[in-house]
Parts: sequence; structure tokens; C-alpha cells
Amino acid sequence: MNNSMSTACSVTQPCIAVFLLLILTSSVTLASNQTPLSTDNVETQQQWLNLLQFRRSDWNNRLQSEVDSPDFFLSKKGKHDPKAELRASIEQLSQTRSLQCRFPARAQWLHQQGLLDKLDITPDNCPDLHQWLQQFNAESISLIFPAAYLNSPSSMFGHTFLRVNQHGQSNNNRLLAQTINFAANVNHEDPELIYAFRGLFGGYPGVITVKPYYQKAKEYSEIENRDIWEYKLNFTDEEIERLLLHTWELLPNYFDYYFFDENCAYRILTLLDVARPSLHLTDKFHTYAIPSDTLRSMNTSDLIGEILYRPSMATQLEHKINMLPKHLHKLTLATAKSDSETTKLELKNYSIEEQAAVLEVAFDHLRYQAQQQEVPRQHAAEYSLALLKQRSQLPPDSPFPPAPKPLVRDDEGHKTFEISISQGNVNHKQTTRLTLRPAYHDLLDPSAGYPDGAQIKFLETAIDYRETGTLRVSSFTGLNITSLTPRNDFFKPISWRIDAGLYRKHLSKTDDPLTGTLNIGAGHSYNIGNQQLYALLEVQYQHQHRMPSNYSANLGLHVGWLTRKNNWQHHLALIHTDSVAGYNHYYDELSWQLSYHLQSNLSLTGSTQVSHTEGEYFHEYQLGIEWRF
Repeated sequence: MNNSMSTACSVTQPCIAVFLLLILTSSVTLASNQTPLSTDNVETQQQWLNLLQFRRSDWNNRLQSEVDSPDFFLSKKGKHDPKAELRASIEQLSQTRSLQCRFPARAQWLHQQGLLDKLDITPDNCPDLHQWLQQFNAESISLIFPAAYLNSPSSMFGHTFLRVNQHGQSNNNRLLAQTINFAANVNHEDPELIYAFRGLFGGYPGVITVKPYYQKAKEYSEIENRDIWEYKLNFTDEEIERLLLHTWELLPNYFDYYFFDENCAYRILTLLDVARPSLHLTDKFHTYAIPSDTLRSMNTSDLIGEILYRPSMATQLEHKINMLPKHLHKLTLATAKSDSETTKLELKNYSIEEQAAVLEVAFDHLRYQAQQQEVPRQHAAEYSLALLKQRSQLPPDSPFPPAPKPLVRDDEGHKTFEISISQGNVNHKQTTRLTLRPAYHDLLDPSAGYPDGAQIKFLETAIDYRETGTLRVSSFTGLNITSLTPRNDFFKPISWRIDAGLYRKHLSKTDDPLTGTLNIGAGHSYNIGNQQLYALLEVQYQHQHRMPSNYSANLGLHVGWLTRKNNWQHHLALIHTDSVAGYNHYYDELSWQLSYHLQSNLSLTGSTQVSHTEGEYFHEYQLGIEWRF
């Protein structure tokens, strides 16, 4: 080693001169490439704003932190003033080293900027922090996306959280890995309407939690029967460390939870922006953040690596049922109910492969029923062992291949914001209609990447320009959720819909005011090939001061026929309502809607409608085009 040193620097003074020249050159280069940091230009330092969870208001353009817990700030002005928080952080983190353990990501960044002389977040100084970090043993980060689940208000758009993959684990044994999740800390005794209201308007605190992945997988895949997608993120070790340190800072704090914007998907984006400040993911979401849209935003940033699919218990069972010959359905259901000698004898009449198929589907169906609390868990546990014992007496190979991965992922489906323009005739008046739908999916939109038979429309507004030169609101859909899940021999779901908004109501030939309307319906739906038939019994409440009695409470029947074939989709619906209180009248409506998809985000549409009330007929037809982006 001495020989090499003497060869490289045989003359001492020239070597020192070269060394000093290199330092000077490096300093000049760094100075020319970096914006000097001070409390005067802190608002230009994006990473400092990221660490404080600051965001510029869309209403007054002012900066404000989205953290609502006062303990997160070292300055009394910290929530609204990043400069004041910077000064307080520099002062207090320098004077009180133990405070660096509470804000390690903040301390690390200030040290890197030369604003904190000594960084001390070592295991000796911060034992609790390092004990917490050790549980992760982090190798990589995956973003987990449980697909949309309409039967839970908080999950109807899907959900996202992070999983920290440990060293030494493979894709098949990640269940012990830890997850980072953001969700509302709700009161589970709240009724659904109170839950929805508080979720919409920030009535619950949102908190970050860390839990083992097996708990989340069980919750989503088995209990709620949601398929799970896993997106491995291309983060470096340094970025992973930064994400974890910032998560630690946020753990004891809370945010006001808003269902449409400051939700699970948005909060996860803020963590990713801290890990890699160049992403600017949250800049793309202002009024609302739908999980599938947030995933779509990552596809353009070279952030996503390997993608894995984990089908839910229901998806795996449905896959096997679809492959099970129809003539075995009755025997399979009987086998799932009891191990009577009759069913055992009948089972032996079939081939070995058919026996294995019946026993596997019966076992899976029994587990599904127990998970849905349709049968007692104790009975299911005992009888499942009996079915497994029968199955073990046959060759071990399953007659069923694994459930296939969907051809289109949720984040590859059509985009959610829609604008449509149509031309037509409304009650003998030529009309041009502009419709805006901020979110999310219609029954006639391309179904790839979305749950079959599902519809969610939020804040959809239709404005008509009539031949008389007048503008008026044709309809306003505050919220429409429709779930038409088909029934079969094995699954018996209830189809339902809820529709709340302002709709035109014909009181006479010349009077059709906007009327507050709430429809709630429930019934059954069945698939016949690519056709779907449904029938719902509905209750309706309407309020309009120009209506006799000011209100109308109605009962009705809503039946429909949906067809999906290649790029064509159509929906034929018949609605009949009769009043039971208030304004005494009846209403009949027959409508037909058609769409042809030129591509996933561009469709041609047509519709016609005839309605009948109080002896009068009203007609409407439209031809148009839809853009989704």
C-alpha cells in the first residue's frame, strides 16, 4: 500500500496542491448546481414542504399543512408557515438531540442541507426508532391495491396501502411482512348514513397504522372477497429509508379524513413523494383522488416494477364453479351441506376426476359460506375436515387450473372523468346537452377493469341548450350507486341501487321543475350468457314546492335488460311507480340506451325515452359522443 501511495504522490507539495484544487473545483460545482437554502426561500424547497405535508390551497393559493395534529409542529405557526417551522426545527433539533428521534426524516434532510450541524439518530440515541425499523427488515416496497368493493362505502373505489417486503422473503411468503396503511378512525357503531356524511366532510380522524400483511390480506381477500393487485415499486435503499423515517414521524399524528380527496390513496402518494421528491404525484390530484387514478399516475414515472395478482376466495370459487359441469352442481351443493350416505353413494357414480372436482368446490363453498357467516363457523370447521379427508383419498392433483389473471387491470380500465355532448329532441324541442361526470363508471361504459354490473356516478351534471336559446340544468346526480351482482346456484347476492339527485319531473305539459329525488331499490339479477336481467322493488321520495302537497312518497318496480357484446352495450329499462303519500299520481318510463366504444375512453351513444304520467306522454331522444380522461 505504501508503494502505491509513493507512486501516486512521490512529491508531497504538488499532491497537496492537486488535492486542494479538487476540493475547490467540487465546491464551485456544487455551488453552481444548488439553490442556497435559507428561511427566505423555503417555499421553493419542495422536499421541506413534503416533509411537513404542506399543500397550496385551490381556493386562496395559500400554503397549509394537511396534518391536523398540533403535536406535529415545533412552531405554533407551523401548520400555516413553513418558514416558522423551519426556524423552530433548526433551533430545537440542534439544542435537543432526543427530538431528532421524533423527527428523524426532518433532521436528516436539514443535516443534508447544512442547516443542522450534527445528526444523531443512531441506535444508541434513538433505541425506540431503530427497534421499530428492525421489524421491517426492508428490502423493497410494494403498493397493494384491493379492488373495488361496492358493499362497503369506504371501499367502493378500491383501496391502496404499502407493504414493506423483507429480506429473504419471496412472493409466496410475504404474509409476515409489515404494511403501512392510512384509513379513517371510525366509530363502528355509526349508522351507514352518518358514516357516509362524516367521511365526506372530514368528520373522522385519519391515521397511519402499521400491521402485518396477513391481517390485511385476510380482511380484503377473504372477508370482503376483493382481488388484490401488488405493484412492486422501484425504490432505492435510501428512498425506502426516507419513506420509513417519515412514516415514523406521522404515526402519532392525525389528519382530517375526506372520502374523496384526503383519503387512503392520496395519503399514500404523499409518502411516495417524500421517498422520491421528483415524482410530484400529489400535484396531479386536487379535488378528488380515486385509487385507480392514482395508480394510473404512477405508470408514467418509471416507478412500477413487477405486478402480481392474488384472486380472492370468491374469485377462485367462481372460477371453479364456471369449470364445474352443470350436471354436478346439485350434487356439489348437497355435498357442501352434509356428508350423508346418499350423497357419498351418488358421488361414487362419477369418475375420479369428477369426484375430486365436487369435493374441492364443496370445500371451498363451505369456507366461503362460513366467512360470510351463512353457516356456523364451528360446523364449517368440523365438516371441512371431513371433506378434506374424503378428498385425500383421491389423487392429489387438482382438476382445476389456477384462476386466470384478468386481461385488464383496474388501473388499465377507462379513465374516470367524463364529458359528453349530445344532440336530440326533448318534448319536441331541439336540444344540445352537455354532461359532466367527475366520477366514476356507468353501466354502459367499457366494463374492462371494473366490477361487472356496477355503476357509481358522482356529481354528474347535465345542462341543456334549447332551440329557444335558453340554458337549463336537465339533471344533477349527487350520487348513484348500482350493484347488479348476478345470482346462481352457489351465490345469492342482493342487487341494489341508490340514487340521490335533482331530476326534471313532469307536472304538466309546460311545467317540469327540478325535483329533489331519492330512490332506493333492492332485488335480484341473473346472467344468461352475455345478457343480464334484473328486477328491483324501489321506494322513492320526491320534494318540490310546486308539487301538490310539496312531496310524494312512492313505491315502484324497476326492471332491466343489459347486453354486452364486443364493443356494443345496451340497456333497456322499464320503471313504474305509484304514490302512497303526498302528491297522488303514477309514473311510467320506458328507456333504451346504446353505446359503441371506439376505444376505452371514447364512445358513441344513443338514447330514447318515453314517459307517461297523469294521462300525458313525454318523449326524448339523444345521439352523442363521450370522452373520458
